[in-house]
Amino acid sequence: MNPVFSRKVFYDGQLIFKDGERGEAMYLVQRGKVEIWRERSGKRWILGVIPVGGIFGEMAIFDGEPRMANATAVGETVLVEIPANALREILKKTDPLLIRLIRILLDNTRSLASVVDELSNKL
Repeated sequence: MNPVFSRKVFYDGQLIFKDGERGEAMYLVQRGKVEIWRERSGKRWILGVIPVGGIFGEMAIFDGEPRMANATAVGETVLVEIPANALREILKKTDPLLIRLIRILLDNTRSLASVVDELSNKL
């Protein structure tokens, strides 16, 4: 069964998802760009900008943990929404060693984010 992907339009400054939410989908940027950011100690920390062709929102789907950042559209942005179940079906067919490697990378990324949070609280 092929999953159905949908396109969604977001406008400048519109929130796509929020830190702490459950991940139900990941996204492919078809037009525009997306800012990934966290708010800590009353400051907005920009982690990156996802350009056309980029994918984001995958971490919460891979490891089942809540979103660890916010995503906001920069200008008018068109995204292709890829449901979590579509990614999970692909992962079922993937080499277990590769899956383990991805999980290690995600764990390391989340650990690093915790360290950055601690440091930002001291600033």
